[in-house]
Amino acid sequence: MAETQQTMTEFTFAPGEKNIIGDRFSPSVIIFWLKTSIAASSTRIQYTTPNTLFGLIPLGVDTKTIPLRNVASVDTSTKFNLGSLVWGVVFLLIGLGCLDSSVAVALVLILVAAANLANTMSAQLDFVNQAGGRNSVKVSILEKDKLMQLAQNIQRLVFADVEGQRHQESMDMAQKQYTAQTNSVLIQQQMLDQLQRQQKMLESQQQQLKQQQYALAGQQDQLRQQQASLQSQQKQLESIVGQQGETVASLQTVTADLQKQARNTSVLLNWCNVQFGAISSYVEGYVPGSKPALE
Repeated sequence: MAETQQTMTEFTFAPGEKNIIGDRFSPSVIIFWLKTSIAASSTRIQYTTPNTLFGLIPLGVDTKTIPLRNVASVDTSTKFNLGSLVWGVVFLLIGLGCLDSSVAVALVLILVAAANLANTMSAQLDFVNQAGGRNSVKVSILEKDKLMQLAQNIQRLVFADVEGQRHQESMDMAQKQYTAQTNSVLIQQQMLDQLQRQQKMLESQQQQLKQQQYALAGQQDQLRQQQASLQSQQKQLESIVGQQGETVASLQTVTADLQKQARNTSVLLNWCNVQFGAISSYVEGYVPGSKPALE
């Protein structure tokens, strides 16, 4: 497809827009030189309608673009415009009344009356949205068949777009479900991995606790052995202390006896010295003394 596609209307479509259709219509039987343009593609609908005063005098155009996804249906109908009939009759009567006074004014009024009377019957194309709102385009009753053919073609685009939307929504829903399931599986896998890590940590902690229990049991045995050794040493010390106490008492007794004997020996020696000194020196008048009392 070309970069831009253009129907027989003045609309230009962007690249990527497909199934472009469109046509031009006369808005009225009288003002056939003015045109209403309607075109549609796979993404949007565009139309322009001329504005007129009294159905005859051009006053610019209205242009509107409608996204195709917002259109629920495309309807055509034949409309009877009571207002145009009333205004046509009024202008016709006034024009006929002015024929005697001013032919020019009468002709203008009769032309306006003819334009309004021609617009009494018109073909109408309605674009209905999901909320029931309508965008309407009126064309000449003489182009009703061409309008109906264009409406059918646009309706096909709308239905194709609806089916595409449903398919896309179904695909989106399936994708979301798949994504949700995938995320759920990933979350479950992460939870399982976390549980496995926690289980391994618990097993490791259990091994450490067992090792600590074994170590504590060994330390308890060592403490019992040390306690038994201390108790044995305590008994030995008590025995040694008891023996030393008896030895000290015995030594004290022996020491007292020796001190007593030493004192007695000193007294006897002094006495002997005195006795034997006197004898050995032949002292006159020596009288041996009595033996001193011993302890």
